[in-house]
Amino acid sequence: GTEIDIHHRLLPKTSHLASAPAPLFAAARTLADPRLRILAPADMILHALVHLFLEGDPDEGLRLRDLADVHDLLCHHGQEPAFWASLVPRARALGFQRPLFYGLHHAHQFFGTPIPPDVLHELEDAAPAWPIRKLMNRLIPLALLPGHPDHPSRLAALARWLIYVRAHWLRMPPGLLIKHLSHKAWLRLRGFRKRVDLAQLDLKQQ
Repeated sequence: GTEIDIHHRLLPKTSHLASAPAPLFAAARTLADPRLRILAPADMILHALVHLFLEGDPDEGLRLRDLADVHDLLCHHGQEPAFWASLVPRARALGFQRPLFYGLHHAHQFFGTPIPPDVLHELEDAAPAWPIRKLMNRLIPLALLPGHPDHPSRLAALARWLIYVRAHWLRMPPGLLIKHLSHKAWLRLRGFRKRVDLAQLDLKQQ
């Protein structure tokens, strides 16, 4: 079956990035059935990139399949003459130029996505400071690539965790972040203890 994720805004109200849904709804395109609408092409890509780079998972990391979706969207909509000219201005209007910067850069790095040079140049002022840029260029690929089941990488695990913390730092203020991460850590610890207890019980029963 098809899974539908329904949410009323891109990011929580506590996020450092503005994420009012009204501009997305206003620009949505009507389908053949006038009761149905979809996001405009630029908004589809920005929506996907915000979810990709501002969520993360401490175990799974970033989802390479989501970046592949962005690649497909860029290749598809990039054939429209006005698309590339509208993408960066739309990102600026919504405050999503940093996710777009990371998305275009890494889509090109991973999939060879054809991106006009003038678009990349236009986004240069959205890039982070040089040290952060170098760090993110190292962390993001590590967090995107799936880990080897038999040979897990501690460096990749650290990258996934740092990307996860970064995403939550952008989604909530420090006090709420500490409370949230502490709660998550406690739940993970309880789960680990439960798994250990069950494993010991299994050993006793053998």
